[in-house]
Amino acid sequence: MMEDGLLVKDLFLPLEKKWNEPKLNELFDAESMEMILKIPIPAHDRPDKIIWVSEAKGNFTVKSAYKT
Repeated sequence: MMEDGLLVKDLFLPLEKKWNEPKLNELFDAESMEMILKIPIPAHDRPDKIIWVSEAKGNFTVKSAYKT
């Protein structure tokens, strides 16, 4: 697994449906790791998608980036 091509799914143990804490500890500071561990892992796999949270519809525009 290459660190620069890491996906979210690479940060948890899929058979156990829990975060891979040793891996998180390698990659993140304690505060970030604490926040990540609060994110629930879904029971069923879903494809990843990219959304722009700074815009209500999740779409990226130059205008929404400028506002941010």
